[in-house]
Amino acid sequence: MHSQITAWLAIFSGLIGLTLSADRFVHYAVLIAKRAQLSTFFIGMTIVAIGTSAPEIMVSIIAASTGNPKLAIGNAIGSNIANTTLVLGATILIAPILVKTHILKKEMPLLLSVTLLVGLLIFDLELNLADAGILLAFATGLALFVCYQHFKSKAWPEPSPSEELDDTPPETLSLEKTFVGFGITLVLLLTFSRTLVWGGVEVAQYWNVSDTLIGLTIIAVGTSLPELAASIASALKKHHGLALGNVIGSNVMNILLVLPWPGLIAPTLVEAEIFQRDYIFLLLITLGLAACIYYPFYFQQHKTERLPENNDLTLGRIPGGLLFIAYIGYIGYLISGYLTNTPPV
Repeated sequence: MHSQITAWLAIFSGLIGLTLSADRFVHYAVLIAKRAQLSTFFIGMTIVAIGTSAPEIMVSIIAASTGNPKLAIGNAIGSNIANTTLVLGATILIAPILVKTHILKKEMPLLLSVTLLVGLLIFDLELNLADAGILLAFATGLALFVCYQHFKSKAWPEPSPSEELDDTPPETLSLEKTFVGFGITLVLLLTFSRTLVWGGVEVAQYWNVSDTLIGLTIIAVGTSLPELAASIASALKKHHGLALGNVIGSNVMNILLVLPWPGLIAPTLVEAEIFQRDYIFLLLITLGLAACIYYPFYFQQHKTERLPENNDLTLGRIPGGLLFIAYIGYIGYLISGYLTNTPPV
């Protein structure tokens, strides 16, 4: 009983700590973007995306190293499901997001490509060293391409006037102190995330829930909370590029930097239901998100024979609500299957 009280305290303290630290995390990330003359979307796709994916990476390494590679696989896929449905859905419900045309040309095709890639790799129901090598090679190539595009050809857009941080007062901190503040808030995000995950796992184990369900639900949601907190804070501050870029970037990083670890450390067979149920659901909601983003642009283009001059359209509360409902339905489906001791396939 005492351990359960401690676990629930860990859950609540983790939630509160993530909420408070996420606001400062976004603040320092945006300051770095301004100091380095980078777009907020670029920061969201790189620093924030990698930083908020660190909990998934840590959990994946720990799980694979301790003989639970299937938990790590469930964490990677479950986190992407949570990011696309829970995180993005909740963010859009709170504050609809402006979508830029470059998302159609670069970010969404990238997300669709890596999602299809992981499907091809685990289609044989195995995640081995070769699969991990392919994912890491793709990640290395992507990192080099992003840096080249941004710093050389300037293909990555700067913030539009709607994204300028006019509400941010002049910052007196030096660049060094800004990076220190960013690092501290990142550590706090990771610490509170791990605290939350620990409490969730303790509660789940007390009720004899399987490792697979833990990886797909509690751990996936717990490690996705930094993305949720950062995205909501970004949307409320009207840093639309940072909010959407964070979700897309985190999903890409989860596949390319989280999923390889089970293959590197403990090559394993992938449970059939992970592919047939969870991956297929991830693919469908990713395609659904792409449809929500692509359709308004091409409808507008067909109607006016050109895109709007400001290249802005809104991802509104209807798709946000549909994404959120999809997540509730998915979790309900998982729980109902395990409660009857017949996991749905």
